[in-house]
Formats: sequence, structure tokens, C-alpha cells
Amino acid sequence: APVQSAATDVPQNVRATTVRGGIGLSWSPVPGAIGYNVYRNNQYVETVNKGTWFRDNATPGTTNDYYVVSFTSGGASYSARSEEVTGRALQSAVISIGDSFISGEAGYHIGNRNSINRPQAYEAGTNTDTNLCHRSDVAPIRSAAIPNVATFNIACSGALSNQALVTGRYNEPSQISQLRNIGRNYHFDMIAISIGGNDMGFPQLVEDCIGYYFRPGSCKANRGDATHQKVETVMKDAVERTIRAVQTELDRLDQHETRIVLQSYPSPIGASPRWSDPGSKIAHGCPFQGKDLRWVDNELVPLIDEVYEDIANDLNVEFLSLSDAFDGKQVCSVGVTSVGNSNGGFADLEWTRSIPRDFNANSSRNEAMHPSYLGQLAMGQCLRMVWDNPSADYHKCFNNGGLPTDMRMEHR
Repeated sequence: APVQSAATDVPQNVRATTVRGGIGLSWSPVPGAIGYNVYRNNQYVETVNKGTWFRDNATPGTTNDYYVVSFTSGGASYSARSEEVTGRALQSAVISIGDSFISGEAGYHIGNRNSINRPQAYEAGTNTDTNLCHRSDVAPIRSAAIPNVATFNIACSGALSNQALVTGRYNEPSQISQLRNIGRNYHFDMIAISIGGNDMGFPQLVEDCIGYYFRPGSCKANRGDATHQKVETVMKDAVERTIRAVQTELDRLDQHETRIVLQSYPSPIGASPRWSDPGSKIAHGCPFQGKDLRWVDNELVPLIDEVYEDIANDLNVEFLSLSDAFDGKQVCSVGVTSVGNSNGGFADLEWTRSIPRDFNANSSRNEAMHPSYLGQLAMGQCLRMVWDNPSADYHKCFNNGGLPTDMRMEHR
């Protein structure tokens, strides 16, 4: 048996935490010790010769007791056993929080005119008179099809940051409290966040820009400066508060290996539509002035991207740029069609939901200018490529002009 000696101090501050794929054990260094023996459930497990950290690849649901013994050169002396601690291994999970662009809003539709509708697209209880969170089966976190993890989508269409963090929406608890409850039984390997668009006033901006198509002035001239200022103040604050709240919850859950991915927004409509006459623009769902289209696509969306990237850098989280992900696939873009059953295939369909003639209907208003079925699949493909490249902090997604499965990514 090892000789216990006061010459070697007992390891202190032993902690067991939930880590990706098991249980992590840490302790403070012991002066003079050259190694540590780790014991699990009173059985020797492993000797740690470098550092004061041990990862136990335990089966999810397993609870183990651990203690650590330090030793000196050649095993001349061993410490007494440390205080025993208990660790629990949790199943790995990925989760999305935030607003409509990540909840799956408009995943109900394939195409626009004569669209193919998918009545079962929205999760039960999220497409009712009292709950329009519109969590779809092709929301990015689900269509990413990340293997060997549990998948949760608690994002809600229309969510403001305060609703995500404090008050909740549609009589649901806040997304932060939902995150906390799920995290008691799962280890979050990745949290994907999309938030800020509603704080900036995206729904009202769409409505105002439509209005300027039918009256003097332009959206850019009348809303441009104020919107840019909101992006750099209100929107920025909303995103920062959300990320910090998530980081705080992870600390409380003692989960420190979670990848947080902040995603930006894809441009819903291109700068150069294939229609120029008013009748066609209205009929095909893009009633916007050319100068306003150019402003949104060339100035506003890139500004949001830039602000979000800076936030991600400042708060040490990953950034997924989606600003160019839909280029050439937006509503009314040249080379794509709005007809839902075009040629029996999907390669030439628009990826965003157009402005419908019944825009004032609640569901139509909510879905307009959002990624539809194909757009959601594309965003899911982008998120999967982020998952597959954990060593990068910056990810920018593009499409190759075909199907959502043809997305490509730049990492750095």
C-alpha cells in the first residue's frame, strides 16, 4: 500500500464538473508533488503526471465518487486521500435560443406563389391562437442533424431580448429559465443564438418600407439613419445582454466547455430584383423601391454582420455570418422562381417568404421576409458545418447556387 507522509500535502479544492462526454475532475497543485493518482468509487483509475485535471469518459446518467492522492518523486511518499467529491455525467445536447430566424418561422412553406405547404411543420402547441412561437421541424438546430446529441429548440418567433431573458412570450417561461431547467439534465455542447432583430424593429421596418413603395419618399431616406443607430445601440445591447445571460447560466450549471455560436441574419431580399414594373413586384411579393433594396442588402445587413462579429469577439464566442448565405436565392432574385412546384424540383426556388397580398393577416405578416423551408435547411447546413469545425471562431456561410445541401463555409 502507498506510504502516507506529511511531506506530501493532500490535494485541495477538488471539484467534479460536467464536461462534454463525461465528468471532469480538477484540483489545486500540491507543492513538491510530481503526480496524482485518481480514484473512482474507491478504485484506482489513472495517474496524472502533468497538470491537475482528469477527464472521465463516463456514460450519461452515471454518478461517480472521486478522490485524489498526490505523490513525490519515485513514489517515495503519498498524501492522504483528498476530500471525496461526486460527479454526474449528462447526455450531450445542442439548443437554439432567440427569435424567428432560428425558431423556424416560415418553415411551413416551400416556395411562395402556389407554395407547397407543410401543415405538420410547426411543433405541437407553437402554431395556435395563443402561441405563435412557430418552432418548425426544419429550424436550423434540427435540420443541422447533429449526431449523438439531444436537440432542443426554445427560440420563439417575435421574441425581444427581454422576453428571452426575463418575461417569456406567449405564456411560456423565459428562454433563459428554460435553458436552466434543461441544463440540469443535459450538458450543452453548443448553444446557437439569434436575437436582436425584433429589438431593432425589423417587423415595423418591413412594413414601413412597403409603405414607401406606394407613397413619396423612401425607407432609406426616412428610416436609414435611425435604423443604423438602433443597430449600433439597441440591437447591440440586446445581443450582449443575451450572451452574458447565457454565460451566467452556464457558470451556474458548472458547464464550461459549451460552444456559444452567435449567428447574424441572411439578407431576405436582393439588391437587383428580376422585376422592375410595379405590377410584377406586387404580384411576386417584393413591393420595395430599388433604392431601399440596395440599402438593405448593401448597407443594413452588412452593418448588422459587422456589429455582431465585434460582439462575438468581445465576449469570446463564435460567430456565424449569414449575411451572404441567401445571395441569389432571395425573394424576386434573378434566376430563381416563386412558384412552389416549379419543374417538380427545388433548385430554382426562392429561399425567403415573399410579401403576400394578405399581408395584414397575422400569420402572413409573421412569416414575410423570413427563411422558408429551403432557407431553414440552408441555415441548418451552415450550422452543421460550424459544428464540424470546432477549432474556428469565425464562420461565414455561402450558397453555391443549387440546393441547401450545396452550402459552403469559410472558417478562421
